[in-house]
Amino acid sequence: TLQPLRGELARKKIRTIFNLAGPLLNPLRPSRQVIGVFKKDLVPVMAEAARKLNLVHVLIVWNYDGTDELTTTNKSLLAQLWKGQIKTTVLSSKNYGFKTGNRAALRGGNSKLNSNSNLRGQR
Repeated sequence: TLQPLRGELARKKIRTIFNLAGPLLNPLRPSRQVIGVFKKDLVPVMAEAARKLNLVHVLIVWNYDGTDELTTTNKSLLAQLWKGQIKTTVLSSKNYGFKTGNRAALRGGNSKLNSNSNLRGQR
């Protein structure tokens, strides 16, 4: 199994083909999913790969702050595959009534700090 190797690469923050292939090769074969990519140029590539795999509804996202997430810190590039058609758009949180966020505010801490969050009492 490649899991130990993948874990070590993730801990070292080394991006590989596993980061891209993993969501598309999910053994559960979901036909609908959201996939974040670490590079802007990969958005259309992943959307086309999802189309070739006959997935029904997939959102491929990349944030202009360089993250592979949809956040309020910057605009996001989104490619939507829906029933064989791909449409690409740029989303801004401002268009949906959200204030622009601060990327530093999203940063977590160590495991002790994170486990002691304000959410603890709300579970």
